[in-house]
Amino acid sequence: MRLNRVPVLGMVLAAVSLLLPVQASAEGAPVGAVGSVSANGTTVFFYDTRESGGMTAMWNAAVSAGESTVTLYTDWKAVNGNYLVESGSGCAFEGVICVPSGHTVTLNLNGFHIDRTLVAEISNGEVIVIQDGGTLNLTDLSGSTGTITGGKSTDSAGGIQIESGGTLNLWGGSITGNTTLTSGGGIQMNGDGALFYMSGGSITGNQAGENGGGAALNGGTVQMISGEIADNTAGQYGGGLYVQNVSADLQGITVEGNSAGSGGGICTDSDAALSLKDSSIRSNAANEAGGGIFAMASRPVKLIGSPEVVMNKLSDNSQSNLTFWVDETRIYGGGRLDVSGLAGGKIGLGFTGGKGREMLLLQGTAEQSGFVLDSADFSLLTKDGALYLRRPMQRLSNLTIALVVCGGLIVIGALTAIILTLVKRKKRKKHRRNQRTRG
Repeated sequence: MRLNRVPVLGMVLAAVSLLLPVQASAEGAPVGAVGSVSANGTTVFFYDTRESGGMTAMWNAAVSAGESTVTLYTDWKAVNGNYLVESGSGCAFEGVICVPSGHTVTLNLNGFHIDRTLVAEISNGEVIVIQDGGTLNLTDLSGSTGTITGGKSTDSAGGIQIESGGTLNLWGGSITGNTTLTSGGGIQMNGDGALFYMSGGSITGNQAGENGGGAALNGGTVQMISGEIADNTAGQYGGGLYVQNVSADLQGITVEGNSAGSGGGICTDSDAALSLKDSSIRSNAANEAGGGIFAMASRPVKLIGSPEVVMNKLSDNSQSNLTFWVDETRIYGGGRLDVSGLAGGKIGLGFTGGKGREMLLLQGTAEQSGFVLDSADFSLLTKDGALYLRRPMQRLSNLTIALVVCGGLIVIGALTAIILTLVKRKKRKKHRRNQRTRG
């Protein structure tokens, strides 16, 4: 979706003419105020009256300034299920809260809710659009959780649409209860130069008919350093997150309770790069593959610090945590799993019975040719450049290592023997050292 830019010069005087002449600090909001706009050192309050113009006039005043802060003092709900603003100031269509190109708006939900109240999907049914060159700082300074909700779209995001070159900084609040028939139930980001930064807040309970129930992020840069992505659903890929042709850096993020056809928690595709640092991917579900993470991208999944990918399942209730998809028509460079920054953590892997205490998975960076079937939780550690998986009181003889090729599963029994040999050698060396010590 590409929006035409609408000139906003001269809108300040027109908007101010609709205001009641009340100016004060945000802490001393007058009774009956629906919100305020702070710009150029001045705060103006708005009321739901003909003279004030209500929410529409408030937003027009906000985007008339180059940089402004909007604070809500009541819920902002669409009256007829279609329109949050009457003019759609700065946008090419009505009903959408828009951040135009060249403008920066900080929106403090203040514990209240922006609800478009759509009951059926419509074209451009999202709640907020950030145009190329526009920046939205979404926050909640109330100590409670305000929400962006009620968006339903047929061809764009359900909640927030980030155009190419647009920026969304999510510092608090929740994007919840939005749907789309395509991709990006909560958030959709398209195009080079776009930026999504998340520090706190949550993306929960959104739905997408195709990809990215929580967020579909295609192109640009993504960095999340805290927050929650939970209980979102997608009909195809990426219940929580669908990342394609984007660098996605997740630090301290919880991805939980999401579901999809494949990639219940996260799905990577095309040239996406996914980095997980101290993040938790747990209790997600998929119908076909990758209950936790389904990695289809050509670039590796990078594990840093102590991440957890555990307790994720398929529809048959089998464990499915980290699954790599290999297409023989693609040529991948390097490994599929980068553990160079790994310090610990847990990952769900296939292992049954026995008494073994430690196993060596692969030297250095794991190759694309193999992954271990998931059915239990293992501690991760690295030693001398190798990735180890540790679980007390288990034996290696029943270990199954498999390769996914074109949707099929091929068991490679020879790798079991190789791993057994490596472990036996390690035990023999330890035994010799003990004998020399006793001697």
